[in-house]
Amino acid sequence: MAAAGEVRSILALGAALVSSVLVFIALRGWRIERASTRRLGDYAAGQQGGALDRLGESILDRWGVSLGALRLQYRWARLGGYYQNESLAGIVGKAVAYVVIAVVLSLMMAVPLLPALVLVYAGALPLVTLRQRAREVKAEVRRGLPEVAALLAAEMSAGVAPENALRRVAQLPFLVGRIFQEVIDEASRTNRVLFSRGATTGLLKVRLAEWGLDELSAFGAQVDLAATKGTDAPRQMFAVAQGFSREYRAKIQREAEQLSNKLIAPLTVFFFVPMLAAVLLPLMMALGATMGGGF
Repeated sequence: MAAAGEVRSILALGAALVSSVLVFIALRGWRIERASTRRLGDYAAGQQGGALDRLGESILDRWGVSLGALRLQYRWARLGGYYQNESLAGIVGKAVAYVVIAVVLSLMMAVPLLPALVLVYAGALPLVTLRQRAREVKAEVRRGLPEVAALLAAEMSAGVAPENALRRVAQLPFLVGRIFQEVIDEASRTNRVLFSRGATTGLLKVRLAEWGLDELSAFGAQVDLAATKGTDAPRQMFAVAQGFSREYRAKIQREAEQLSNKLIAPLTVFFFVPMLAAVLLPLMMALGATMGGGF
């Protein structure tokens, strides 16, 4: 018993040390300022961050664990309309706060394992939700690319210049149209060309590649190439549209073929195991009663 008490004391001290280090990292670099000065600074920044935002900002600034991928997922999620009033720092701060609470409660207050696991799961949930929402938005962008390519081809075949065709498509209700609009606005502000000219790389090709989606990057490169073909641009764009359409249909067919394999695990967990338990448990109980042992 004494040894168990010593181990528990060591674990408690370790948890306190870890919590102190986390608080130090989160608070390092903060400065005390007058309330009026802070409010003025928050107004200049455009928003007021809470404690979770400050904790998340400290982690994002000082810890280098896949921050680029996390920021990209957040960017995708915001493209789909999520997290309009929540910062990435707030999401990370919420996850870290839940995990710290779980560690402290389980080690210092003798909380049972199940509540601690629930808190750890709650800590992972914000990041898992962020990733899932980013996936949903990416899938919607992939679905819209063949249609967007066809619309661009139709506009160019009607004699519309590639830049104007892109501006018209950007006004349509496609998620990729929002990306186009961001690029168009940036090109207007910086006086950069949308499509490549000579040795100058087009802004559209550069910005679409930054989203980290292979289909979108390929789309930007092919549209940029088609726009440089002059009078042959409509025909080139139609070829691009047909290529994206074929690729999307092939992807859908592959996913349909793999659907049965993806359903094996849910069917096993939610159907086969409960059915097996419902059938075998009464038999085992009856057998135990017959043999005089019981359950």
